[in-house]
Amino acid sequence: MPFTRGLVEVSTGNGKGKTSTASGIVLRAASHGLKVFVVYFMTRPGVDY
Repeated sequence: MPFTRGLVEVSTGNGKGKTSTASGIVLRAASHGLKVFVVYFMTRPGVDY
């Protein structure tokens, strides 16, 4: 049965591990034949939004 809905995964917070976690999720989904789309927001050091 094909998927009929998408999934949005958001990783936030201080510290390390967010990029590694996201990369693993994307790799696992792609290896199962799912379509993946990655958006990466980069900020400058010392800038609070």
